[in-house]
Amino acid sequence: MNERTIWNERQNHPELIVQDIAIEVRESLLRRGVNKWLYARRRIIDLKHSMKETARQIEKRPADLPKAYRDIRLAYLGAYAELQHICKMPRFVIWGPLHKKMKRCDREIVTKGQAC
Repeated sequence: MNERTIWNERQNHPELIVQDIAIEVRESLLRRGVNKWLYARRRIIDLKHSMKETARQIEKRPADLPKAYRDIRLAYLGAYAELQHICKMPRFVIWGPLHKKMKRCDREIVTKGQAC
């Protein structure tokens, strides 16, 4: 592996780390909150993509400035509420098995416990 081929490595899933190190690491990842923050990172990236798409849709519409400002404000408030929810979600996050299609895996992520 070098600086060019590192971009070919898969990432953003605790199971990849577990396969690289050992089975006992899974409990350590859960205990230290790594699972939560990897899941939060994934959800924040999804939120970023949805905000970019909303901005593109607003830009494509005919120029109706008051309505565009209102739509931007509503999108911002929705994104802010989602970000608050992401940051306050419980720390106990269990990831499902590793899939080739990472989007399939999101249905198998389980969060338990009290939110912060």
